[in-house]
Amino acid sequence: MIILGTYQLSPEQAYEITLAGLKIGYRWIDTAELYKNSKMINQAIQDSQVPRNEIFLISKIRNIHLVFKHLNDFDYVDCLLLHFPKKDYVNDWKALIKIQQQFPHKINCIGVSNFDTSHL
Repeated sequence: MIILGTYQLSPEQAYEITLAGLKIGYRWIDTAELYKNSKMINQAIQDSQVPRNEIFLISKIRNIHLVFKHLNDFDYVDCLLLHFPKKDYVNDWKALIKIQQQFPHKINCIGVSNFDTSHL
C-alpha cells in the first residue's frame, strides 16, 4: 500500500492532492494536527466518493488537549498517534488511552510516532 503524506501542504494543496490521490487509488492518508490541513483532507475524502471504510486515515497529535478539536475535523480516524515525545508523554499516553476507550467510534486504534526505544 502506498501512503499519501500531507506534511507541508497548505489546506488547499491538501484538498487537491488528497482528492487526486484517492481518485488514482491511494487508500492510506497520513496527516497531523500540526499540519493544519485536516479539514480539507476530510472534505477531499467526502468529495472523492470513495467509501470511507476503504480508506485508512492515520493522524498525529502533538498536544493531548487538542485531541477533540482535531477529531472534529473527521468522521473518525483509523489510527491516532502521539506525534512525538514531549516532557509529559507518559501522561499524554494515558490520557489518549482513556479518550480512545471513551470514543471508540472516533478512534479505532492509538500509537506513537517518532518515539525511540528509550521512550518506549
